[in-house]
Amino acid sequence: MTVLATNRLLLRPMRESDLDDLCALYADPEVMRYLGNGQPRDRAETGERLRRMLAHWDRYGFGIWAVCDRADGRYLGRCGYGNLHDYPDMELAYSLRRAAWGNGYCTEAARAVVRHAFETTKLPRLMAVAQPENLASINVMRKLGMTFQKVMTFDGGDAVLYTLDNPAL
Repeated sequence: MTVLATNRLLLRPMRESDLDDLCALYADPEVMRYLGNGQPRDRAETGERLRRMLAHWDRYGFGIWAVCDRADGRYLGRCGYGNLHDYPDMELAYSLRRAAWGNGYCTEAARAVVRHAFETTKLPRLMAVAQPENLASINVMRKLGMTFQKVMTFDGGDAVLYTLDNPAL
């Protein structure tokens, strides 16, 4: 399975041993504020999410990576792309521990993931969605060069849809 590296980060496929770190991420109300139904997830729900991430890797050969600090291996969050909600385009997704916010890690990880999606997987397009209030996530999308498409219903609420086309295709 593919490992991605940036100046400060190491992105590796999620694995079963990431459950405790993923539980800590998904238990934080501030992290979860704009994800899913906005509520923290318990260990059982997080375990199911992790199983789906692992199954996605098995099925497609790509998916969600664990984002780790390259210097010390610390788990910072997750970032990747995949067939996450049965849309025609693969979806870019990311979330980081609160302690990692504000350091540019999310944009750095997402750039590596977008490069993989376009250069290795040869996807024609990536999409990303966020709640309109999630300005930090929308900022990441804009820094990646994604463009606003529309407001849509997503997970039972309003969301903004951004897309990025593969420049090589």
